[in-house]
Amino acid sequence: MSKFWDKFSFYNRLTFKPIIIWSVLFFIIGLIFEFYEFPNQNFCFLVITIVSITMIFVSVYNKIKHIPYVCKNCSHKFYIKFHQMFAINSGLQSRLKCPFCNRVTWADIYIEEIDEKN
Repeated sequence: MSKFWDKFSFYNRLTFKPIIIWSVLFFIIGLIFEFYEFPNQNFCFLVITIVSITMIFVSVYNKIKHIPYVCKNCSHKFYIKFHQMFAINSGLQSRLKCPFCNRVTWADIYIEEIDEKN
């Protein structure tokens, strides 16, 4: 049971670190906007919001794209693309289309390779 939670905590640590960094940065920038008068303050706030949300997606994807998945149908190992980051998932499985057999299955995370990297 603890082995499962070790993998799960690695997965959470992997994805939440960039989100926390960008949230704190966005909060600090918001405080600066609160105390100083800038011209076109609404436009600057909109730009900072869009850039922050984009950077969160980019940093999460840069971490997730290195996690290998294994197809349950053909047992090939593959890595996800950006649009597959939004696929339905349930913890350590994701509903993905295998690039080798072109079937949509519940692909498992290839845990052995994650262990070797840590």
